[in-house]
Amino acid sequence: MPEPRQAAFADWLETVRHDPDTGSCLTPLSESGRRWLANVFDAHGEVPPAYLLDLLFERRGALARTALDLLRDAAERDLGIAPDLRVRADAHSDYEPSGEVEVHGEQIRAVGLPEALAAVAGAVQSFLAEAHRVVWPVCPEHRTGVHPALTAGTAVWHCTTGAHELPLP
Repeated sequence: MPEPRQAAFADWLETVRHDPDTGSCLTPLSESGRRWLANVFDAHGEVPPAYLLDLLFERRGALARTALDLLRDAAERDLGIAPDLRVRADAHSDYEPSGEVEVHGEQIRAVGLPEALAAVAGAVQSFLAEAHRVVWPVCPEHRTGVHPALTAGTAVWHCTTGAHELPLP
C-alpha cells in the first residue's frame, strides 16, 4: 500500500494530466518530468491546474534554453557553426493556456529534459538544413542523417538506416 504522500501525489498527477489546459503538457512524461512535478507537489501541495500553468511556462522556457545551449555547443563542435537560434516565449497566448515556448517554429511542450532535447534537436536540425544546407548530425557508421527521438525516456539520435541510436548531448 502506498504511503499517503505517494497516493496524494498520484491522485493529483491524474487530475492535472486530465485537465484540458495542463494535460497536453504532461504527455509523454519522462522520469525527469515526473521528478519535477513531485518537487512542485512537495513545495506547493495539490495546486490546481490553473496555478500550475505559470510553473509549466517557466519550466518549459528553462528546459528549452538548456537544450538549445547543449545542442548549439554540439553543432559548433561538429560543424564549426553555432546556430543563431533563440527561445521565443510568450506567456500570454490565446492558443496555449500555459504560454508558448518555441525554437525555430518548434513548440516546446516538455517538462523533462529528454523531451526538451528531442524537440529542440529537431528545430536545430531544421535551422541548419534551411540556413546552411547542412545535414547534422550524421551517423558515423552509415553516413546518413539521424533524427531525434525518445527511447525509453532518453533523448537519442535515431539512425533509420541501421535501426540504432546515438546519444544526444
